[in-house]
Amino acid sequence: METFLTLVIAVGGIATEIGAIWAAVATRRRAHVTERSLAEQGQIFREQNERARISFEVDLMYKLQERFDSPRFHTYRKRSLTHVKENYLVDDDVLEVQHLDAATEQIFDFFEELGYLTRTGVLRLDQVWELWGSPIGLSVVGTRCQEVAR
Repeated sequence: METFLTLVIAVGGIATEIGAIWAAVATRRRAHVTERSLAEQGQIFREQNERARISFEVDLMYKLQERFDSPRFHTYRKRSLTHVKENYLVDDDVLEVQHLDAATEQIFDFFEELGYLTRTGVLRLDQVWELWGSPIGLSVVGTRCQEVAR
């Protein structure tokens, strides 16, 4: 009987060890699946975050463009150009700027804000340059200035 009991205990120990090994393998497999799932979720989160950032940037660019093209800013540009022509351009010479009028300050503030948003990464430089700084953009601004001067 003692031999039988020893055999039962030995078999029980082996079964326990096999169960422990199986549990460890199953836990490791679950951990690997969870790790892969977390990596996929992280990638999905990064993609969603980038889409949200781009959406925000595009929306902000449209709002800035609306503001710049608004009747109020058209008036600022017209007043600023008139002020520059009357106070700083004399006989093909450009005089030193002593003070800025309110309209010019508004325009400068707009571009200062645009620069800040670009430096902080809210707006990408290439997008800002495309809209307000490229040679095409400069010719558009130049055309606008010519229209305002008339």
